[in-house]
Amino acid sequence: LVDLCGNDTAILFQHWLDKSVMELVQGGFLKAEDAGVVWRDMSPAHRVVLCTEQSRIDMVISQSDVVRFLAEHPSCFEPGVLDKSLEELNFLAAAPEVIPEVVAVAQSVTAIAAFALMEAKGVSGLAVLGAEGALVGSVSASDLRGMGQGEFGLLMSVEDFMLVNKEEVACHAVLPSDTFDCLLQTFKEKRVHRLYVVNKEQSPVAVITLTDILRFVSHPGGETGDCDDSSSSSSMVG
Repeated sequence: LVDLCGNDTAILFQHWLDKSVMELVQGGFLKAEDAGVVWRDMSPAHRVVLCTEQSRIDMVISQSDVVRFLAEHPSCFEPGVLDKSLEELNFLAAAPEVIPEVVAVAQSVTAIAAFALMEAKGVSGLAVLGAEGALVGSVSASDLRGMGQGEFGLLMSVEDFMLVNKEEVACHAVLPSDTFDCLLQTFKEKRVHRLYVVNKEQSPVAVITLTDILRFVSHPGGETGDCDDSSSSSSMVG
């Protein structure tokens, strides 16, 4: 199901099928002001719904779809870009509004306290830290799916909550020295919406979301290559 009334969904019509990948990213997901569309909310969209002229839904493209496409099509980038580290690309030196602040909780706190912090900070995910401050996992708003009244899972510790409610308790992270290609491939393989950047002590120092990837590749004068070809756009949405 897709919430067509939500601010995180952009509704576009079929003539956008003729646009390039970068035009779709800038005008659809990032809601560029010069895209020729009037938005009631300028926050980035997590998905784009393409409708027929009769307003019937033809297809839905998510941020994950775009990042997976980029990971599978190295020709989208200028030569050498994928082999550069996040440090070399200056990825982690982006403005605070591009690389969100890492919001974290200790694994010993209760799950309900963690989700309360998530609400207070206005984020959809938290890093979970072990006793030494190392990343041991994460929780997100989607972990609440399926929980109903009368369930007491939120009263257990975050550590126990992850063990009970997640199919896999894993630390999906990258290092500043990892390449941009490694970042894209990790997003593709792990099917996650955010990756934490950790230091040598495995403590999180930054968090990268799918939106951050789209902002980076669509930056004016950026590092994209043949993806500006409209034929590449057709391959992605077809």
